[in-house]
Amino acid sequence: MMMMTMVMTTSSMDGDDDDELEVHGFFPVVVVVVVVVVVVVVVVVVVVVVVVIAVAVVVVVVILVVVVLGGGGGGGAAAAAASL
Repeated sequence: MMMMTMVMTTSSMDGDDDDELEVHGFFPVVVVVVVVVVVVVVVVVVVVVVVVIAVAVVVVVVILVVVVLGGGGGGGAAAAAASL
């Protein structure tokens, strides 16, 4: 939906330049598609990185809690890490 809106906006901005649109009509569409794909990929990568960091923090907190509650035994931390 956003892509179609951007394409329509681009064509309406260049509405008075019909000859230029016919010559380079395909290029703005390619640029818009590439920009949209790059933005989507960057957003997905950022979300994945944030989720991985959040999971890592949760795992570290769980291991620390198990170590503290388990009396500092290394076996408890290893068991917690193995179970995740």
